[in-house]
Amino acid sequence: MKKTEIIDWLKSEFSAVQLATTNETLSQIVDNTIRYWNTHSAYKWVRMYTLSNLEMENDKIGLADGERLTYSLTTTYQGVLASNGISIQIEVGESTITITDDGAGVLSGTYETVGDITGTIVYASGVITLAFPVAPNEDSSFRATYHFVAQGATSAAPNTSGGGTAVPIPPEFKNVSEVYPAVSPQLLWQDNTLWKLFGITILDNVTSDLIMMTQAFQNYQIYVGTDFRWTYNRSESPDEYSQLLYTGNPYNNARICVVGSKRILPNEDIKGEHILDWLLYYAKGLLKMCEGNMLRKADIIGVRNDGQQLYNEGKEEKTYMEKRLSEEGRWLVMGRRM
Repeated sequence: MKKTEIIDWLKSEFSAVQLATTNETLSQIVDNTIRYWNTHSAYKWVRMYTLSNLEMENDKIGLADGERLTYSLTTTYQGVLASNGISIQIEVGESTITITDDGAGVLSGTYETVGDITGTIVYASGVITLAFPVAPNEDSSFRATYHFVAQGATSAAPNTSGGGTAVPIPPEFKNVSEVYPAVSPQLLWQDNTLWKLFGITILDNVTSDLIMMTQAFQNYQIYVGTDFRWTYNRSESPDEYSQLLYTGNPYNNARICVVGSKRILPNEDIKGEHILDWLLYYAKGLLKMCEGNMLRKADIIGVRNDGQQLYNEGKEEKTYMEKRLSEEGRWLVMGRRM
């Protein structure tokens, strides 16, 4: 459900009566509900990333000064995939211009005539050159959207455990608590042709023990021996991508699993049943408080109503939902064996 659909749901819940609350106030109620969720919930969010095809949206790669016609820029992440292409947006005059590539490193865009904005991109290094017929607006940001192969970033790695390969983490992650290399080790019992030929029936205890020891040592090399470490650099703005830096990726593993807490984004189509269940009834409790407060004010001028009771009912529901979130929303608990 999107914000407008949540507002419609609130109206339908009170469809038997005419709400005194305005649409602007209803919109603020929904915003306050989402804000409370984002600041108090630790709802677990898990995503798997394929390192050979990562996506970066609205990468801020430069700032226009309002005077220059040519710019040399570099994407934050290198190894841009030509097969997926790249698009760059910048404000020129009263228009937002989109510049795209042709898959062969040539960039072009249109301001007044087709192709009057030109440029190039070196996919491996992410180096971009652009030439404009008119200077882009002062303080307008160059924002690039592209796919890339995880291999590094232009920004320096922190002096802590981690560093190495960089992965952009979208704003839907409020925080990252654990990162796991998604490795599927070879199973000697199933994948080794020699043991298949021998068959299980002729294996004695000594041979089977050797196989099990070999499998255990292989797993140790993958998960422990590589010393997988990571560092999460949270973005200062909830609208910007954060960055995950890691090292010790076992056997050039192609995927990583990221575990963190969920943030509800502006205009997000919320589909999680647990999230929706809490959001809808918390917003309903706030609306009851708002309606009850309206009726209490009307009582001052002599219009008799039961506004206090409705206000109290909404307040009780609000308190109950806050308690419920504090108990059920703390799902993200990571234990570490010492």
